[in-house]
Amino acid sequence: MIWVAWRQQRAALLGLAAYAACVGAFLLVWRYTATSRLADAGLRDCLRGVVERCAAEPAYWETMNWFSSADSNARMAAVGFAALAGAFLGAPLFAREWEQRTHLLALGQSVGRGRWFGSRVLVALGATSAVALLLGLLNWGSAAWQGDTVWAWERLHPNHFESQPVALTGYALFAVALGATAGLLLRRTLPAMAVAFAGTVAALHAVRSYLREHYAAPVVSPDSWQRTHTWLSGDPGRWALDHGVLSTSGEYLRNPVDVMAIAYGDCELRPGEWGDPAFAACMDEHGIARPASLVHPGDRFWPFQFVEFGLFALVAAALLGVSLVVLRTRAL
Repeated sequence: MIWVAWRQQRAALLGLAAYAACVGAFLLVWRYTATSRLADAGLRDCLRGVVERCAAEPAYWETMNWFSSADSNARMAAVGFAALAGAFLGAPLFAREWEQRTHLLALGQSVGRGRWFGSRVLVALGATSAVALLLGLLNWGSAAWQGDTVWAWERLHPNHFESQPVALTGYALFAVALGATAGLLLRRTLPAMAVAFAGTVAALHAVRSYLREHYAAPVVSPDSWQRTHTWLSGDPGRWALDHGVLSTSGEYLRNPVDVMAIAYGDCELRPGEWGDPAFAACMDEHGIARPASLVHPGDRFWPFQFVEFGLFALVAAALLGVSLVVLRTRAL
């Protein structure tokens, strides 16, 4: 049954593998070009980490901005692999069988419904998750091998987080399971493909926008009044959720309007420029100790990856359970 399932799904599987190979090749060429450009600009030390000197060099930011659109497209293409897998592999997995009535031949033999279902799902999920994991590892590893260039230190941030290996594998499992379930319920390929693609995109957007930041309690990160890039050498991978201030009593305030009124209406005009010692002393007199941010530290990247994988894998398992129940109870 495994061989039969592979023969029936090989066109979609090979097509998805070719898509992933193209994305991976683009990632490698793009990363290599970015690091070469930085090295030619005399910023070789920036290949191993974003430090204060890098942030002060216009050539560094010119390189980053030049490659930012390509980076965004590559990450979107990597995440798009999951949605495409759900539409072109998961949805036709069973819907096409009903449309072509070939399920009657398969289930009319000695093969039981559970075995038929399991073999097809196993091939689809196994191959898709393996390719998604390799694509995610390539996206993560290309930055790790060549240094933290081209925004690689933002891996925890939305739009970067989704293309990383563990989470991307979870998305692929969910998308294929969603497509298979839609195919068994609708028994029409095109509607099932639409449900799988739109459902995957909607689920990713909902989790990124409303759920991920609650995987752990954020922490308060004190900043400085000085206009520098010191945060880059401290914890560049942190994910800032909100910017505010710390009161002299240690309470975090979510950037109230009156704080800015104090800064521009009194402290910045009377003692001197923003960041001067006199400015900091004036703000302290008004009960404001320093600016601060509400953040998830960069070391939460891998824990968040596994939490998100577990979430999508659990939903995928539930969807496959529903699919199996539908297959066993509905008439052929």
